[in-house]
Amino acid sequence: MARKGKKGSGTPRKPKKPLKRKKKGKRKVNRYIAIRSAVSKYCREQYSKPCPEKEMNRIYWELKNRYGDVPIGRVLTEMDVILGNKDRDELPAELIWMQWYNLSHLLFRADGLYFRADDDIVLDLTAMGMDRFEGKYGEMGLIYRDKIYPTLRMRTYEAENNGWAASPQPAFGFNIDKSDVKGRKFVWEIEQTYIPQEELDNYQWRDSMATAATRKIPQKGVSSDAVRLAELRKEINAQREDALTRIDRMIDMGVITKAEYKKYYDDIMEKYNRGGVV
Repeated sequence: MARKGKKGSGTPRKPKKPLKRKKKGKRKVNRYIAIRSAVSKYCREQYSKPCPEKEMNRIYWELKNRYGDVPIGRVLTEMDVILGNKDRDELPAELIWMQWYNLSHLLFRADGLYFRADDDIVLDLTAMGMDRFEGKYGEMGLIYRDKIYPTLRMRTYEAENNGWAASPQPAFGFNIDKSDVKGRKFVWEIEQTYIPQEELDNYQWRDSMATAATRKIPQKGVSSDAVRLAELRKEINAQREDALTRIDRMIDMGVITKAEYKKYYDDIMEKYNRGGVV
């Protein structure tokens, strides 16, 4: 005898929940594959033949270093410009004369892949009372960001606060006599346009005075209050640099205008000069 169902048993069956279909999200673009594919297409169109594997790898790593933080879509659409100077024999014209605040972009990103990681780069800033910096192209971007730009930025504002008009702004000029383009050595020297160089050579910059003060070693008999004061000053200096780094990033990202940057900078320096904590 066939068993009857539970019809009329008083416990209605729960309706089955419809199966949820998984939404298909956008597949993430593989940056390595996308760039190599675009480079391969560029080589075929430019040279009517594929690039050697070694050159493909070099181009990928050079682009990664320059454009690692740029959306892949933008890199792919601008590939012609990004690789535009890859095989040039002469230095691109836009790199012969660079205003100081635009050097980082032009030299370390918008070079059209003219430079290679092992090229020798020299940035001579002695005209602004700074050092002569030398290194490989692959490392000079960080050297400029960490060791050159912060001091150079402060000195340009200090000069303007002193009432020294500069038109045009100080710029890096390519020195062909000291360079060896075929040997892949490139030298730029900064040219300041504030006051006669002999006067500037005798000028004492505030940041150099602060550095000299921090290098002094406490002598015997110096009170503990003086030591604590020196430590506090060191801490305030570090806080000031952190604040300046933050507004540097803001202007690089386009979050603030140059006028807003100047206001932020003046506020930070005013607080520092008062001895307050930023």
